[in-house]
Amino acid sequence: MKNTPHFPPEPVAWPGWPDDEPYSEHETRVIEESDSEFSARLRRVERQWLKIQPWLQSQGYMLRPRFRPGWVPSWYTPARWKKSVEIDYCEDAIIHVDAGSEVTIDAFRVSDGRHVCLKCIPCRAEDSMEVIITEFLSQGERRKDPRNHSIPLLDVIRAPDHCFIVFPFCRSLLPREPHFDTIGEIFDLVEQALEGLDYLHGLRIAHRYASTLYHRLSYSGPWNNVCVRTRTQVGGVRYYLIDFGESIKFEPSDSSLIDVWSKASVHAPETLPRNRPPYDPFKADVYSMGSVLKAFSVQDYDGYFGALFPLFEAMMVEDPNGRPTAAAALDQFREIKCSYSRTALHRRILYQDSDAENGTERAIYDAWHWTKQCVFAISNLECIQGKNVDLDVSKWSAVCSSDDISPSRAIKSPLSFQFDRIRDEASQPARHHGASMAKMEDSRERATSTVFLESFPPFAA
Repeated sequence: MKNTPHFPPEPVAWPGWPDDEPYSEHETRVIEESDSEFSARLRRVERQWLKIQPWLQSQGYMLRPRFRPGWVPSWYTPARWKKSVEIDYCEDAIIHVDAGSEVTIDAFRVSDGRHVCLKCIPCRAEDSMEVIITEFLSQGERRKDPRNHSIPLLDVIRAPDHCFIVFPFCRSLLPREPHFDTIGEIFDLVEQALEGLDYLHGLRIAHRYASTLYHRLSYSGPWNNVCVRTRTQVGGVRYYLIDFGESIKFEPSDSSLIDVWSKASVHAPETLPRNRPPYDPFKADVYSMGSVLKAFSVQDYDGYFGALFPLFEAMMVEDPNGRPTAAAALDQFREIKCSYSRTALHRRILYQDSDAENGTERAIYDAWHWTKQCVFAISNLECIQGKNVDLDVSKWSAVCSSDDISPSRAIKSPLSFQFDRIRDEASQPARHHGASMAKMEDSRERATSTVFLESFPPFAA
């Protein structure tokens, strides 16, 4: 798509967050309706975002067509009637009502068309600990530190009584899809999660919400006619922590004992009793992270990760003083990982709910799996050597400044770090994507818990 000239938007007064938006009759009682009518109806939370869309546009961000004033469902247009297009293939048929939809939504940055996530915070930026800590982690050398797995902060949009923080577009791991394909892919998740937690604790930051995992897959261009690729196939992924709304930053001289209730979905035992004594949030973080990583590995892929079970059990012991620190857990994990050969890390794994395989099926699937692993390894090596990727220094430096990663990491994972080529949504018609990918896209904006974004090359030495 050709670049379009960008003109500064007209200023629009902040309309205020519409907390008083009423529920419609359809939201308070069951009414029979067709799929077309169901998708054409805006819910309360969607109408809230629609009312502030003109103001967001004046700040340089554009919501999808569904949330713009005057929206008419695309499947109601004569052109769609003539083609008999199914509603599942209409991007603006995706409703926005999942968990966190009242505070998060996806958008496009008008200046360059980048797909981003907006998160609404009901206070001024100066009064939000989430903004303060996220900005702190996104500044200077901290942003360049490869151990830093906090999500990059792209912008802060300020309103008189609210603020909106802008992140790269991300997707939750909670749907468990796409499934992990190899032992090495799970190991990448565990290592980056522990590394990110260790980095935060080294800065005396207790996350206090380390209970849910998210990831980000960078992409270029529209989502139509694409297939889901494995993490190994794309050269690896990178995970980032997000949501520092519950986080606490301690000064070096401060005591780390607190008596604050946590909103996390995974609670360490010492944080639960009403008459609890002050507890150490760093040790509670270790418990929460161990619980989450155990669920994503030992429980979801039963029979493959017995070597990690003692580590997770140690992280989840009832006595906080018996748990390892995040740094010790990371060191212990790396010792375990070193005991695996490169070939073993590429072994195929099956999700717990996958269909059972007989001997013949297993042999066929294993042979196909190893063939793909060899092809992926060769393809990624060619990319690293510059055969299939543009290594123009100015282009890569632009990518690195955009995603705040070092050039070496960017070159190792060339398929994961590319410019979004979506340009100026304020003047270009919306692109319509395939139904499955559009639904995947919509679920990415749920940036309401601890988050990891993917971009780690497992084939790199």
